[in-house]
Amino acid sequence: EIDLSHNALIDEAVPGLAEGLGSCQNLKSVSFRGNKLADGRELITAFVNLPILTHVDIEYNYIRDETLPTISAWLKIRTAVEKVDLRDNRFSAEGVRGFVRSMKGK
Repeated sequence: EIDLSHNALIDEAVPGLAEGLGSCQNLKSVSFRGNKLADGRELITAFVNLPILTHVDIEYNYIRDETLPTISAWLKIRTAVEKVDLRDNRFSAEGVRGFVRSMKGK
């Protein structure tokens, strides 16, 4: 488990975080709750290489609609993921509708 909650992490920190996560093959749970992340695409892409990751918490950030297709693609690859907490980000209603449609395969 890695908990990096409430550290004021910003997007510029993500490349280093993504690289570091790549060596954590036994990682089951990550939390980036309460940071200042806006573009989660690179971070989510790093999750693809974590085969037993089942819990991700990225709530209370500033993540926008642009990240939702990446999350959808990751969840389609890693079907054993049990929980992804996305509460209190900056998603629009249209972005969420598109995400739901994508998850339903439409």
